[in-house]
Amino acid sequence: MTLPAPVRRRATGPAWLTFIGVGLVVVAAVAAGFAVQAFIGVLPGGVLTLDGSPGGAVVATVDAGTRGTATLEPGRYTVWLAAPGSEGSLTGPVQVTGPDDSAVPLRSPSMSSQITMGDTYAVASSTFTATTAGQYVLTVPAAEPSTARVLLVPTASEQDLTHGILGTVGGAFLAVGLGLVGTGMAVGGGIWWWVRRHPKPQPAP
Repeated sequence: MTLPAPVRRRATGPAWLTFIGVGLVVVAAVAAGFAVQAFIGVLPGGVLTLDGSPGGAVVATVDAGTRGTATLEPGRYTVWLAAPGSEGSLTGPVQVTGPDDSAVPLRSPSMSSQITMGDTYAVASSTFTATTAGQYVLTVPAAEPSTARVLLVPTASEQDLTHGILGTVGGAFLAVGLGLVGTGMAVGGGIWWWVRRHPKPQPAP
């Protein structure tokens, strides 16, 4: 007596489940890429190069204990204190004078930022707003170590920072959620598909 051949059932359902799961995993990977880009956008860039020298975004460099000038456009700027070997410290606040010889108020950064490149440590010490275009004077007090210097860098707008943070958090949650759901669907659909394609022989009547 021979057993009847197993009945092959259509695998449309498992195939669709598997393909949708794989598609969700791909979308999750794209969302993770956007989250990484948003996170990189939040980080301060162009302050230091890989060897610790001033980066491309620096518009002025003033050594500690000296005075320097910078021609600025209206906008917000961050004062970074860069020191070799270790985190530096100033003996007093940096003073900024505007084109009209009036003192420009400085305030603490909204976010604590620190960058290390090579043997140079840079810390955001203060920020200020240039209301008019022109030449600004930066008076930097003595520092420890004495080789420290101040780097002036344009500051990203609060709106850009908010969008970057929201994009990072939202993209991360979306990537994790879609990745878990897509992986589960792809694995479950693959198992279901294999069972459909390899049915058990039917017992003889």
